[in-house]
Amino acid sequence: MVIRKLPSIDGCKTWLNKQAKDKYLTGFPVIIHFFSLSCGLCHKMLPMIITWYNDFHLKGLKCVGIHHIKSVADDNVKEVRKFIRKNNIPYPVAFDEGNTLSKIFKIPFVPAFYFFDEKMNLRHFLAGEKGIDFLKIAVENYFLKR
Repeated sequence: MVIRKLPSIDGCKTWLNKQAKDKYLTGFPVIIHFFSLSCGLCHKMLPMIITWYNDFHLKGLKCVGIHHIKSVADDNVKEVRKFIRKNNIPYPVAFDEGNTLSKIFKIPFVPAFYFFDEKMNLRHFLAGEKGIDFLKIAVENYFLKR
């Protein structure tokens, strides 16, 4: 079962580069991007998310990265911070302690992408290798209609 409305992210306690609250997202289209350090596919797709953020941020797009703990190796805040700096991730990234947000969002695996409109309604949920291609189309179409 996929969620239909953007759940609250205010319960997240550990933000690694910038903090995001629900009020930061309200009224804007939002990509929520779940990833893990141990996920090679997540590493491969990250530059595309950053590019979209850079291309559409001035038009209102918000992005939030959520680091999902998939394995023991992923449960290392210091390494995730290093990854964020190395990749120059410009949007807020949460460290999902206990996979709390992952459970709320009901992610099946990483990478997982949720695209919400400005009314916080789910427009698209995509996961895995092909998900990024469909997300690109969804984001570009959303902004073409604006």
